[in-house]
Amino acid sequence: MPGWSDLAPSWPAQAGKSRELAFLEAVRSGYYVDPEWYSIPIAAAGHELTIAVGAGPLRVGAPGDSIEAGLAHWGTQKIADALGTVVSTAKIEDSIVAAAMSWGSFADAGQATARQIWTPQTQGAPSSTKNLEQASDWRDARPLDGLSAGRWKTWINDNRLMSPQGLKLGKVSGVNYGFWTMAPAVAPPAPGPRPSMTQPALVRVWQRPGTFHDWWHSDYSQLYRPIYRDGWITGPAFPDGAMVSLAELSEDPELWRLVRHDGPGPMRHPWIPPADDGAGTEPLIVIPIAHQDKAQPWAGRAAAGIVGAGVMAAAVAYEVLR
Repeated sequence: MPGWSDLAPSWPAQAGKSRELAFLEAVRSGYYVDPEWYSIPIAAAGHELTIAVGAGPLRVGAPGDSIEAGLAHWGTQKIADALGTVVSTAKIEDSIVAAAMSWGSFADAGQATARQIWTPQTQGAPSSTKNLEQASDWRDARPLDGLSAGRWKTWINDNRLMSPQGLKLGKVSGVNYGFWTMAPAVAPPAPGPRPSMTQPALVRVWQRPGTFHDWWHSDYSQLYRPIYRDGWITGPAFPDGAMVSLAELSEDPELWRLVRHDGPGPMRHPWIPPADDGAGTEPLIVIPIAHQDKAQPWAGRAAAGIVGAGVMAAAVAYEVLR
């Protein structure tokens, strides 16, 4: 498998559709680091949902020679489709951060953290490929172990995308969220952290869900953590437990609260079509399997799924079939 040092010479130097297609083609070709998967519990609406999330951001290249992929909303959605994963929500992201703070690895995205990435060499070019490499190297030099969270932003699903007439950028809008911090919230209009969307007592964010960028914007801080498309649910509606689609939950009139904060809505960008314009190959088929003794198999099709309190910290891995 080629590493990033092999891919980089032919990579588009600047952000845009060409670079998003290059990342997508690399993922579809298998040129990415298989993530380590963790189980995250989310309770709401009288039910509990267990989802599988990557330990950290998606890395393109080979083990030992890769970078965290800085993506636009368009590329994030396309890669999520190709991997059999989904784009996140503010609810899911806050739940991951809460878990990382409890039993994983949390890095406070203080203002200094962001500024240290903006070195004289990269300032003024936050979206260049060179900047993505430097920012990834900066984070690698300050490693986080296991499930990690905090010092980046992600593109998310947001119901405002369903009403493009009310958005400055219309249908090509993207919504980003992140840079979590434990610093106190600051009231507008003063600049500073704001309450997080679903965990304000625990953590704040420098970037609440924003619609300032179109779906081609990317920079050093916009990363994608894979989230498997199905989850294991228990509760009154599923007394025996069941594997359910996060997309179906997201539009359920009651159970949407398990995966989002802003009401029922689609679990993908409503205006980015699921089929692209011919770039790449067929999407990967992924089957998650347990790789720790303390985890029961993650049943993506039938079987029993993951059950029990012990799965909260259980890692899950993908067996990739091409």
